[in-house]
Amino acid sequence: MRIKIDLHVHSDRSHDSSITIPEAIAKARQRGLQGIAITDHDVATKTSQYSAGDFLLVPGIEVSTSEGHLLGIGVDQSIPSGLPASETADRIREVGGLSVVSHPFSLMAQKIDQKIIESGRFDAVEVMNASYPLFQRSSRLGMALAERLGLAQLGGSDSHILETIGDTFTVIEVESLTVEGVLKAIRDKKTHPEGMASSLTNQLKKAFSILKLHLK
Repeated sequence: MRIKIDLHVHSDRSHDSSITIPEAIAKARQRGLQGIAITDHDVATKTSQYSAGDFLLVPGIEVSTSEGHLLGIGVDQSIPSGLPASETADRIREVGGLSVVSHPFSLMAQKIDQKIIESGRFDAVEVMNASYPLFQRSSRLGMALAERLGLAQLGGSDSHILETIGDTFTVIEVESLTVEGVLKAIRDKKTHPEGMASSLTNQLKKAFSILKLHLK
């Protein structure tokens, strides 16, 4: 079964997003997705409390390591921030999740240095991120990095506003529409990133929204 899932969405549990999880589910359905991962900054959400029917809601987190941001997919409990990236990856793995290098070629977001990525033990690379200003170039570099390291290639919108959900996503060949099915497919590298950069209008709207929330 092939599904489309946005593996990088921030909800209002992040300090820089105002999206509620029900809103995110509705928007993702509208965009033709079969699932999303909720990856808030340094806080995990037990997604089982939300009823989504045949729509898959994957728990996750985006951890602020001492060396940049690292996604934990399939994680429904807190992971300490401020640890080295490789140690954070180990913590994610200990609780049954997968560690995903966030936006490694971003010009603005906190990213892990390429040397650390190459020397670490990570499970996948977010090769496409809809917030990339130089989307095509950054995506090509991300794909080349993942191929060189033999890691799964993922795509996510990095949404902080509703309008960008599903701009970039991952096509995954799953055996079942479950969190376990998604994690197994990522481990088996049965993934393909697709999508596009968020529009300039929405990127500016996102930046303004984040700034407004920070100033509250």
